[in-house]
Amino acid sequence: MRKGTRRSLLFILMALLSLCMAMSASAASPKVAKRTQAQIRKFIKEHPVKMNKKTTYKTKPKVKAPFKAGELSAATNKNALNMINQIRYIAGLDANVKINKNFAKQAQAAALVSRLNGSLLHEPEKPSKMSSSLYTLGKNGAGKSNLGRHYSTLPQEILYDWMSDSDETNIGRLAHRRWILNPYFKQTGFGFVDDPSWPYTAIYVAGSENYGFDDPPKNYNIVWPAQNTPITFFNPVTDAWTVTTGKTETASKVKVTLVRTRDKKKWVFSSKKHNGDFTVSNASFGQTDCIIFRPKNLKKIKAGDKFNVTITGLVCGTLKYTVKFFKL
Repeated sequence: MRKGTRRSLLFILMALLSLCMAMSASAASPKVAKRTQAQIRKFIKEHPVKMNKKTTYKTKPKVKAPFKAGELSAATNKNALNMINQIRYIAGLDANVKINKNFAKQAQAAALVSRLNGSLLHEPEKPSKMSSSLYTLGKNGAGKSNLGRHYSTLPQEILYDWMSDSDETNIGRLAHRRWILNPYFKQTGFGFVDDPSWPYTAIYVAGSENYGFDDPPKNYNIVWPAQNTPITFFNPVTDAWTVTTGKTETASKVKVTLVRTRDKKKWVFSSKKHNGDFTVSNASFGQTDCIIFRPKNLKKIKAGDKFNVTITGLVCGTLKYTVKFFKL
């Protein structure tokens, strides 16, 4: 082999080695659209939500035999749908979820069954004197819906209950949030039945139309709070942070580092040590897997606050992103 040829091959090998080292050292990022603050403000203005707007019906539910599920008005459906699409837009996902009439019937029947039973169960019992057909509709809806009764309107339930999802019962999986942030979520239906205390609500999330089979999926490493998040969409005291990777992660390998840039305060989360709550959930709720962490003593978020997030030990290697909070 000639001397010049050897030098050329050596140069190529060194270049390839440098490229491989650079690739291994590079970090992954959220595979979603990064919406700017201006884009988010524009979308929210074009898809307004009235958080306290009273629920209205096209047909009112009947909570005494013979029971009727009822049907929500177009205005109530649109108000709730805009809330879902606002959240998904902020998260960098497709934000064109639409009402499916069949899903809406099932969700409304699920809310009625929940109201009559006085409970939120995905496999509810048949209320006394209810027809088998209405019960079957409600049971199917309950099994494929987020259920709630903590707030007086659907937009409130969506944002403050299902997207928060960080109480003792749900902190280990945040399934309700993950269904709303499911990258394949295309069609839904809402249910709402008044009660003397708190109304019973439902949102249909798990129909076959909302499952995808992309490999790899178009959207993964889905983060909440998102890379640009209005401060009114996230409660720093109660709400957990989530990263849905779409891969089966090993909890013992995962380490999360969260740094607030204005004062360099740092929180670290792993299976061995965590400054707050920490879980890796491999269950599939629209998409697997989910890294869950909630920093201890994060009492307040100011407009302009930035947080750097670094997660190591993932299937993809290292994930890095920044969350910026802002006022609308």
